[in-house]
Amino acid sequence: MDFPHFSITQCLIHDVIHVLFEGTCPLILRHLLRHIICNKKYLSLETVNAVSKSHGSVFQGVIAAG
Repeated sequence: MDFPHFSITQCLIHDVIHVLFEGTCPLILRHLLRHIICNKKYLSLETVNAVSKSHGSVFQGVIAAG
């Protein structure tokens, strides 16, 4: 396979960061929050949503999406 505009030595770091922040981190955060809220009962969903709304959170929809 030939990818004319992709160089493994120049694009690797960007692609790893893209994968982490666009896929892996939100997935891990979603599972962690679900465990903290549903299993351990350390926080309530209402508390997490209130904090998220009051801070204009970047995690908007993280719990609802999964």
